[in-house]
Amino acid sequence: MENQFIKYPDLADRTVVITGTNRGIGETLVKAFLGCQCRVIAVYRQDKPCISFPDIAEDRLILLKADIGDRTAFANWLTEFELSGNRVDILVNNAGVLKNTPLLECDENDWHYIMDVNLKNTFFLSQLFAKHMKKHGGGVIINASSFAAKIAAGNCGIYAASKSALQALTKCMAAEWAPYGIRVNGFMPGMIPTRMSAPAIARKQDQLINDISLHRFGTTEEVANAVLFLASNAASYITGIDLEVSGGKFLIQDPESPWL
Repeated sequence: MENQFIKYPDLADRTVVITGTNRGIGETLVKAFLGCQCRVIAVYRQDKPCISFPDIAEDRLILLKADIGDRTAFANWLTEFELSGNRVDILVNNAGVLKNTPLLECDENDWHYIMDVNLKNTFFLSQLFAKHMKKHGGGVIINASSFAAKIAAGNCGIYAASKSALQALTKCMAAEWAPYGIRVNGFMPGMIPTRMSAPAIARKQDQLINDISLHRFGTTEEVANAVLFLASNAASYITGIDLEVSGGKFLIQDPESPWL
């Protein structure tokens, strides 16, 4: 697994906090940053990540059980971490939720559930760590965006709205926090086989592949390599963008035609 990730030497010994790490892209992100010799704080809410990585020092991987909506708990943890002589260099807001419900059937509970996790909690967690980064001369914040913010998708309108708003916030945070040396970017995965995307793939795999110019699904490792790039000094002059990692999904009106 380690050899599948691009190595960025400047990431060595940096500390990265990653949310939503118990499976899928989040779990792969943990492995990718560990492969760059980072210290990783892997945040999970319920199921403890089953992450094994050969030959890592014990203090390189810290599993932190926490709800990203509990800002008091995060603030207390960050204060203790800082008082111990540590700092956080990179925050990856990967945690997110999706609920497939037609807009005519959504209620306020659906709205608050999705908006709280994907937008409100992500913003206030970013704000907390941005204040910390400001004191320490800068840092990097990376937000998980979604193709739903770019093209409408049926039965997940609130999810799409939350990710569209997060895109706007990413740009605003990037602009306002640039004077403090904080870069803020997003990454937009295409169709990546994970537990979240599994139902859609099971229903219409061939159609989904035909919509992608590279004519295949992506991997969580390919997404992680894009995030590593955004976190590294290779992207030192990049802020306020959403990096699409989609294999050319809907690049042209009929992506399948060149393959015929």
